[in-house]
Amino acid sequence: MANITEDLKFVMLLDKITEFSSVLICVPGAVFNAMLIYLILKRTPLLMKSYSVYLMNFAFFDFATCIISFFSCQKVIFSGWSLIYIFHGPCKHVSSWFCYFCHCFECHTLAHSQWILLGSFMYRYDVLKGSTPTVQKMWRNSGAFYSMSLCFLVVYLFDINLVLSGNISMFAPITFISIMYMTTPCVPIYCAIFYFRHHTLKILSNPSINLSPVAKISHQKLVKALTLQAGIPIFWLVASGIYSLAQFGFISGPIPENITFRLMDCIPMVSPIVTIAFIQPYRDRKAKCPASYAVHDITGNIRIVNDHMNHEVDNLRNQGKLARQELQRKADSGTCKEVIDSVRNEFGPEVSLLLGGYNTKRSTIYRARRSDPDEKVVNNGGTVRGKWARSIGWVLILNFSNSFLSDDKRFLYHQSTTNGLKYVIFATDKGLELLSKSDVVLVDGTFQCVPQPYVQLFTFHIYLNEEVTRPVVYALLPNKTTFSYKFMLDELKKSNILVNWNPKMLICDFEIAIRNAFESVFPTIEISGCLFHLIQNWRRSAESSKVYVDFIDGSHQEFWQLLKVLPYIEAAEIPHYFKVIMDTLPANAISVELKDFCEYIMFNYVSGRGNSGARFPPAQWSCSSRTLNSIHRTTNSVECWHRSLHALVTKYNGLSPLKMCDLIERIKFEDNHTSKDAAEIALNPTFRVNKARRTSDIEKDARLLRAVQNIPRPPYAPLSDLNLLRSFVYAKS
Repeated sequence: MANITEDLKFVMLLDKITEFSSVLICVPGAVFNAMLIYLILKRTPLLMKSYSVYLMNFAFFDFATCIISFFSCQKVIFSGWSLIYIFHGPCKHVSSWFCYFCHCFECHTLAHSQWILLGSFMYRYDVLKGSTPTVQKMWRNSGAFYSMSLCFLVVYLFDINLVLSGNISMFAPITFISIMYMTTPCVPIYCAIFYFRHHTLKILSNPSINLSPVAKISHQKLVKALTLQAGIPIFWLVASGIYSLAQFGFISGPIPENITFRLMDCIPMVSPIVTIAFIQPYRDRKAKCPASYAVHDITGNIRIVNDHMNHEVDNLRNQGKLARQELQRKADSGTCKEVIDSVRNEFGPEVSLLLGGYNTKRSTIYRARRSDPDEKVVNNGGTVRGKWARSIGWVLILNFSNSFLSDDKRFLYHQSTTNGLKYVIFATDKGLELLSKSDVVLVDGTFQCVPQPYVQLFTFHIYLNEEVTRPVVYALLPNKTTFSYKFMLDELKKSNILVNWNPKMLICDFEIAIRNAFESVFPTIEISGCLFHLIQNWRRSAESSKVYVDFIDGSHQEFWQLLKVLPYIEAAEIPHYFKVIMDTLPANAISVELKDFCEYIMFNYVSGRGNSGARFPPAQWSCSSRTLNSIHRTTNSVECWHRSLHALVTKYNGLSPLKMCDLIERIKFEDNHTSKDAAEIALNPTFRVNKARRTSDIEKDARLLRAVQNIPRPPYAPLSDLNLLRSFVYAKS
């Protein structure tokens, strides 16, 4: 009697553990599958739309399995060839038939998942073989797979003893067929899975496969996820083994009775975790995509402000935009069929599907053929003509009234092809007039915002007042040679407005070709190097000589600080002050690397080597006179203007070359801005047309001006040598 009591307590304990484990497995499983369903609906990339049908099958039926198993929490008792089901779940409060229905429903959902797993491997294999099923076909396949499990559910429901939930004999026809359906397909399904997996990986490892690297990686990750999912049913195999041993009497007791279905409950809990872990769009926990754009007031062009993030679909969509652009560009290069096939060969089938069917592509080509012919010619590197050669009036930009007014002044100044190289210069008569009156000119080139086949956009900037510099001439050049710069200057000098143009000072970087060209055309011009580029050149030399670390965080910090203020000394005094700076270095502390750096400065910027002068004599980089006369020491204002053009590069998310028409529209806008600023300043020279400078910059310029003037209060003498250099260091700080 005592043994029976102990056995009964043990059975009841196991039943409680079974109920608890059912909750512990089924509730998280339902949550994970609900999350997966949400991710499939919200984050599925376009490339995975068809495959997501199978993923949705997995998630939905696993979710249903977890819910049904939670309601039933069944325990199977083996009594000879009979099966008795005891239900610990909430279904027991409804009816015996409802509990048996939950049991049958769970069996049919688990069986359906095995068929979908096989279909997933077949899908991956078909895609790599070049046959991509549509979403509709995937739903039809899923329906075909489910029809077998649905028939099983209907048949199995009729094999029940309504007094006690269970099956009287496993050899009864309906029971036997149901058990065979649940157990025997495992072996052929897994054989087929490993067959398709082997051949899928074989195709992916073939170097000649016509897939992008991103697509290959995506397929490999999905196959890896499917392989792990194929390993998940080990719970099913173990449970089937325990069932078989218990059914034939090899094992018995409450443990196999309770553990059989709990092991199978693990399948729908683990499956969504594997899917989320291996499919990147579902796995990544990132913030919402910050993408934003702005629309140009004049042209209506869209400019990307913030790029797309956190969703793979944009890569394909960007490729689609480029492909559609290519259809438009090639619209006149052949028949519709030839143009479409050319784009399909270049971008592949995935992008072609995104563009739409044949009629949609043909409509795109027809619309492109009816578009502005001038724009097409200009963007393809042809002659600048039509509206692209004319400036745009300010009334058009402000759009104060409903009338659409434009000022068709000439904007294209010159275009030609010389020695096979193309040159284009843009400037209005107003801009040339401002340039002719300017004694100081700032020039610089940008290489990032340039359409093909040009190499750089070279711009001329002039002073509108003591603070404001604005661009007036814009030249697209094929290279950065002296010949190209001189050719540009000679063409500008041919203008009646610039016949007597003879600027006194040029501020530029240290490009020798620019210096030679301007000195050739303007023999008396004073070349003044940009202070920023000067220090940058010195820093790069120090880095290559391996001494820069000592300059910023070592024993030679004072030497570097003094050297950086050397340009504030008058040109004639620079050799002396360079020697003063060199004297601050202890003779025994000058390494070979530091000696090489000092010789580089002396030979190239101070005194030269032997009888030959310095490559960049002090007169070209001393900014003492510029500081005294409130003239820019750098070309930073020019480079800042060039950076404002970078929006043109990001307009197509960096995936398309810059269009000539986009650049022309932008510099038209900037040139119009220059003319309006000049008109306002002509009426009131102190009128502010730009934002105020920072107070700290104004105060620093005032300190530097006092240091350069070097006029002490009586009875003190002017500073000299190290004291003067240190005064510049203090003024800059």
